[in-house]
Amino acid sequence: MSEFAGGRAAAEGFRAFSRALIGLGLLSIVLGLVIWFWPGASLLVLAVFFAINVFATGVARLMTLGRIPSGQTSARVLSGILGVLTVLAGVLLIFRPGESLVVVAVLLAAGWILEGIALLWAGASSAPGSKALPIIMGVLFILAGLGVALFPLSSLVFLAVWAGVSLVILGIGQLVYGIRLNKAAKEAVATPRL
Repeated sequence: MSEFAGGRAAAEGFRAFSRALIGLGLLSIVLGLVIWFWPGASLLVLAVFFAINVFATGVARLMTLGRIPSGQTSARVLSGILGVLTVLAGVLLIFRPGESLVVVAVLLAAGWILEGIALLWAGASSAPGSKALPIIMGVLFILAGLGVALFPLSSLVFLAVWAGVSLVILGIGQLVYGIRLNKAAKEAVATPRL
């Protein structure tokens, strides 16, 4: 008897999902191996994509200048200046991807430090008995953020390798789960209902 509540249609749906999961698992493994063994090149690709995004954001801002109402001259001027500066920053970052990586590292560090401060605040204002975990996590986030801020490029290489290893492990999990789910769905379809 089928273990899928919706019968054959549900089993077919799970088979399709399991195939997608197997594909994602394989993709995660391949991507993880590439990042793991070539972290510098992977970071360079990330830097170029980041630079293209900055450039495109500036272009988009300039393209929407005409949509700002005519009575808002200061908003139009400010948006135009920001658009030009963003385009120039994008061009600079495209031709100097190392600087893109430093910008990414600084943003990551700032985010982690701010997250740490928020967790410290949450821990300090928590009820007694539930203060420790947010405070510990806050300190860890702040230390990680400071580490990335002080050693931006080596931190990013370490994080890239870590991400590569994590993707391989997660990909293996997706692959195994997808294969098991596919097998169970295939058996459910083949088993006649009584």
